[in-house]
Amino acid sequence: MPTDEMWINMGPQHPFNHGLWNLRVKLKGETITQAEPIIGYLHRGWEKMVENRTYSQIVPLADRLCYGSSLSWNHLYCLTAEKIYGIEAPDRAKYIRVAVLELQRITSHLTWLMAVGTDLGSYTIMTWSIRERELFLDLLCKLSGARMTYNYCRIGGVRSDLPENYERDVNRTLDEFEKRLRDLESLMDENEPFLMRTVGIGKMDGKTAMNLGLTGPIMRASGVEMDLRRLDPYEVYADMKFD
Repeated sequence: MPTDEMWINMGPQHPFNHGLWNLRVKLKGETITQAEPIIGYLHRGWEKMVENRTYSQIVPLADRLCYGSSLSWNHLYCLTAEKIYGIEAPDRAKYIRVAVLELQRITSHLTWLMAVGTDLGSYTIMTWSIRERELFLDLLCKLSGARMTYNYCRIGGVRSDLPENYERDVNRTLDEFEKRLRDLESLMDENEPFLMRTVGIGKMDGKTAMNLGLTGPIMRASGVEMDLRRLDPYEVYADMKFD
């Protein structure tokens, strides 16, 4: 049955969501033939706010650039200031930073998976992702006193040392998460509706990904070995071996 092309707006989404934007898409039936992203709906004026603050006062503001990965942002700000002023953090602080950054990375990816499950109509994926994320939010809360915006890194180090028995708690959490991760994987890899909505959809080759300046998991999923922790290591990543 022939169908006419039509433009529709996906958004703008509610300001509660980070990364607020509007996406205009042209549809022919259920196929998107063209897309036009429109950004700028949630400009925070961050650059202006920091003009009247001390360097230390900027750290909690950096947290709020993205609550889903806030530790990464306050670490990035502190690392930038250290490089500008030639400050070297102690080795212990560097290792602590890397450890908690990886915990934050897991929570961020689980937040992404939660959103994917919601968008694809798989609410089991969504709820299981939320459940597993809680394990790591509890660890970060024990470290910093907050569940989302941690205000933990400092220029020249971190705010405090690791809490008592923190290494034990992290290892127990990782052991438990590894078991649950297998269930999450099977929920997607063996889920026919999920596969129908993802396999072969939105494919992108490595060259296109490079031209668009993509990074991280999206770049690696396009077949390009791209990981700044290896290509341009910071902190103590150069001393570590990881997959």
